[in-house]
Amino acid sequence: MSDTMAERKNREGQKKYLKTILFSAKADSVFVNLHPFTKFALFFILSIAVILAMTKSHPDLVFSLIVFIVVLALLLESGTLKYVIKSYLSLLFVAFIVFLIWWLIFNQIGNSILFSMHIGNYYFKITRESLYVGVAKVFGYAAMAFLTLLILMTTRDVDIVDALNQLKVPFKQTFFISLIFRSLNIMEEDLESIRHAQFARGGKAAKKNPLSRVKEFLALSIPLTALMIKRAVEMGSALEARGFSKSKKLSEPVVKKRIGSADYLAIIFSIIALYISITMNVTNVLGGHIWTSLL
Repeated sequence: MSDTMAERKNREGQKKYLKTILFSAKADSVFVNLHPFTKFALFFILSIAVILAMTKSHPDLVFSLIVFIVVLALLLESGTLKYVIKSYLSLLFVAFIVFLIWWLIFNQIGNSILFSMHIGNYYFKITRESLYVGVAKVFGYAAMAFLTLLILMTTRDVDIVDALNQLKVPFKQTFFISLIFRSLNIMEEDLESIRHAQFARGGKAAKKNPLSRVKEFLALSIPLTALMIKRAVEMGSALEARGFSKSKKLSEPVVKKRIGSADYLAIIFSIIALYISITMNVTNVLGGHIWTSLL
């Protein structure tokens, strides 16, 4: 029995990737091993900092860009960036380009015209000011979107349960919250299963261009939604049949995370970023006229 336990422990020690809420991440990643409290504190504080940077009278493009680059670096460090690129999450880049175009069409501010044209009775122009603000907002929203993905793709559902237990959240609320997070990974697996099933039945193979991926995702969304509703109904019936309403507590997690030095450093970094966002405009400090002239 002891040999079996030692062999299991050895296998787990050699595990390179851990199953997370969405996809999987490196087991030895610094960010993956942060406490869930730290990750959600980072998400909350950095999101506020980016929102403040975007909503200034002169949006802080450099600050939003730095946060975006840091988030991408953390995705790379945790081994999850490849999933963003290979999966349908890559459509986020298309969404941000569409957002920038939408902004330029309906927010024609400033007088430094870079491009103009007449479309019937409509006069369209792109100014240096509108382009700058649009790019700053795109990087701000991108930073928050990928920060959300970073949290989801580096956190395990068992970590969520452990954190909720530490907060003394009631059993049933803890169970259903963890179930919501776990369903995200199941949804990703369902998406791949449906896609392969459609290809096996004569569907066209996915093309590499973004427009084709958008069309394919829309085609998959209907059966995916139907499958999610069906699974929710079946799960509810199964829980009721097994006496879930009489359950009172969760079993204790095998491994509990503790807040360490890396967690404190991450919180300090986020607080410094928030302080910088509140007290200064990094773009102006570095020479706003240089950045705007590049656009």
